[in-house]
Amino acid sequence: MQNTAQISQQATRKLTGKITDEKGEGIIGANVSVKGTEFGTITDNAGAFSFNIPQAGGTLSIAYIGYMTQEIKITDQSSINVTLKEDSKILDEVVVVGYGTQKKSDLTGSVSSVKTSEISQTPITSIDQGLIGRASGVQVLQTSGMPGAIASIRVRGSSSLQGGNEPLYVIDGFPIYAGTGVSPNQAFIDQIGKSQLSGLATINPSDIESIEILKDAAATAIYGARAANGVVLITTKTGQKGRDVVSFNASCGIQNVVKKINVMGAQDYAALVNEAYIWGDGASSANGKPFYDAAKMAEIAKIGNGTDWQNEIFRQGITQDYQLSISGGDAKTVYAISGGYSGHSGVIMNSDFKRYSMRLNLDRHINEFLTFGTRTSASHTISNIVATDTGGENGAVNGAMKMNPVLPVYSDPAAGIYTSVNTPGTLEPNPVATVKELKFINSTSRMLSVISTDNGKLSKT
Repeated sequence: MQNTAQISQQATRKLTGKITDEKGEGIIGANVSVKGTEFGTITDNAGAFSFNIPQAGGTLSIAYIGYMTQEIKITDQSSINVTLKEDSKILDEVVVVGYGTQKKSDLTGSVSSVKTSEISQTPITSIDQGLIGRASGVQVLQTSGMPGAIASIRVRGSSSLQGGNEPLYVIDGFPIYAGTGVSPNQAFIDQIGKSQLSGLATINPSDIESIEILKDAAATAIYGARAANGVVLITTKTGQKGRDVVSFNASCGIQNVVKKINVMGAQDYAALVNEAYIWGDGASSANGKPFYDAAKMAEIAKIGNGTDWQNEIFRQGITQDYQLSISGGDAKTVYAISGGYSGHSGVIMNSDFKRYSMRLNLDRHINEFLTFGTRTSASHTISNIVATDTGGENGAVNGAMKMNPVLPVYSDPAAGIYTSVNTPGTLEPNPVATVKELKFINSTSRMLSVISTDNGKLSKT
């Protein structure tokens, strides 16, 4: 290699040119140098370069991450244009980890990638649901079937007995709280059980470009103690240079309860109750009286299996998702704008979830010294949370399995008065009244914004 003094003494001449990819777009930051010397430069925002080379010429080397390095013999030309081809050796790609870089082939045990094409094949309400069964070492358990319910995620198992075990989510460089979005009022949570709304449900899964999961403790080098349970890096879609693209996606689906719990019909239940009343504590009693006399048993025989309480609270759920996006760009600006609506009605009566979302991803090259970018998203969610029995004892599902099938839903159908006492039987509230009359409406509005400049400084609001 030559030192600076030697370079200054050499006869030089100017060489210009442009480095592009196979689509004809300029490659920014490609390394252009004369092999075996210290003459070199990098390409500008348009992929162009200009620098002095030895008068004697040499071999021009062009290199850029993700592309095959090319070498060209320099003769007497003053301008050279080069097209780089993508490198198909994916495992040799460089991945940024902490304060350095490593080959992806060296990180397959600590970094998992999830293809967004796989996630888009399944209708999901929140991002965590899309990770189920798609990454090694990552266990995802859906704690409830409620629309928008939070999922339990463990990266390589649990690491804390009393602290949190959920990973840190980072969306476009912005760490967000992935826990419950419901009221912090413990009495409220006790009423509805542990079927809580996911904080990630405010993010539209259709906006996701890529998901990377950092599973090793090395992730703490970037995010500190918050990364002790792993990190889920989420990058949203951006525009591409070229013509503007308008896309509209829509999907609709139905959901049903796969299997109900088998319980006794009215006649079997009445016979069991009578047996319990006659025998009492187990000792035969000639004076024992059945709860249902012969006349009542005859009436029960006419109603067949009686009230199917599970049928009374379950229904067919419907999911609807609509997404409109516009993206594009030119040499200086790339953008992506999207808006979406997601509406899910649960399989339990009166449970539903709605999300309205908008996103703007914009990058603008002001000049060769200044680049401005923003990642801004806004969302509004409305969830009607039904009091189920996840973590509680008085929920609608639990009650539907314990209610007396002899009893009707309404004691006075004309007046709309519910049967209030489960007699004879355990003390249970009427599950139909629970799902119809108890309303837990949770509304959440969230705005995330990341503003960046070319010097890497971030401003977050």
